[in-house]
Amino acid sequence: MAERGRLPIMRGVVLAYRDIGRVARAMPRLVGAVLVILLTFNLLEIVIPRFAFEWPLAEFAFGAARVFLLTPFLIAVHRFIILDEVTPHYTLAPRQKRFLRFFAWTLVPALVLAAGGFVQTLLAAAGLPARAVSLGGGVALVVGLFVVLRLLILFPAIAVDAPGASARNAFADSKGFFWDMFFICLVAMLPLVVLTMLLVVLEYPLELRGTVPALWTVLEVTDKTVVELVAYPLYVAIASLIFHALGEQVLRRGS
Repeated sequence: MAERGRLPIMRGVVLAYRDIGRVARAMPRLVGAVLVILLTFNLLEIVIPRFAFEWPLAEFAFGAARVFLLTPFLIAVHRFIILDEVTPHYTLAPRQKRFLRFFAWTLVPALVLAAGGFVQTLLAAAGLPARAVSLGGGVALVVGLFVVLRLLILFPAIAVDAPGASARNAFADSKGFFWDMFFICLVAMLPLVVLTMLLVVLEYPLELRGTVPALWTVLEVTDKTVVELVAYPLYVAIASLIFHALGEQVLRRGS
């Protein structure tokens, strides 16, 4: 078990990226199904008129539908990394208790992080100065980030049916590790930022914007899909590794 208040940041990031490769080799059909899902939703974001996403409920429903279809993959990656269990095919099981719990909790971070915009809307409606509105939104975002990180190990706990998998226990087990978890996620994100910038730089000389819009759209969708195809299993891997580091007490709870 990890020493209280310390997690191996760089080693955790390296292991998380290594696990992405392991997932791709062990479950190629599952990864292929997720690729199709991501491509479909990224294309829909372009096809659907932008004004449709101006309604917060519509945007939330669109994101929830994406997560709903990705849930089998996310659970499978958790179980592969923690239990070494291979899920060869994509199977949607919305009646399964594990599936329902996992999907329901994936909506919580989205709601928590969206609270920042909601707070800003309320403050602006109250007629407060722009600085106060921005400050209130920023505080809500920081609080949301804190909650999301403290809940991180709840997802692998649900995926592997760990005893006592609850928000309360996730908060208790992650106490003292917030900054380690934050920096692991931050460092893990840097290669994705570099990848995104590299894709933009490679496409810039083509000068396609405004001249060949269809081809530019294809490149834009492809770029976003490639980044997401790495990002989703990456953060699942990070959550699984942190769970493994902190979760000896979780796995033994109730035994």
